[in-house]
Amino acid sequence: LAVLDVCRDLRVEATLLKGFSVGDRLYPAGHMRPMGDLDVLVPAGDEHKVAEGLLTCGFERIPYPDTPGQHHGAPLRHVRRRTLVELHTALFPASAPVHGAAIFIPAHLHAHKQVSSYHGRNAGHLTDEVQLAYIAASWFNDMSKYKFHPSFLVSFFDAVLLLTAHGSTL
Repeated sequence: LAVLDVCRDLRVEATLLKGFSVGDRLYPAGHMRPMGDLDVLVPAGDEHKVAEGLLTCGFERIPYPDTPGQHHGAPLRHVRRRTLVELHTALFPASAPVHGAAIFIPAHLHAHKQVSSYHGRNAGHLTDEVQLAYIAASWFNDMSKYKFHPSFLVSFFDAVLLLTAHGSTL
């Protein structure tokens, strides 16, 4: 929740991604959705000030290669809370086959996000249609790079629950 508090204080719009976005909305209980980290999309010009705000809240940067075209900065870890946060400025790295797709450019994402809340804090999330496209594009991206890995099954359950809950309105 610290990341949402920092974004609120800095007046930065935060959009929850992946498990952080769907856990409370699609699963019977948020903790049922496995997550290794919390992924948050912030405007590209605001990523550094949000990271600095988290550093003042007890987070630390994990060593991470500074490679041009990355879609998120170095992960931030809060040791006591055992929380890992990735601040995304895009959904995919520039090298991903789906990176330039119009549906994933920041202006489109901003226009198609929904404002909601997460444990009483304002937060955005992708619309159901964009969420489903993001899941499918992530599979395409990951499978073209890594082939198949059991970790891909988590987002499979996200897609099944999304389609079960909202398939008739997509």
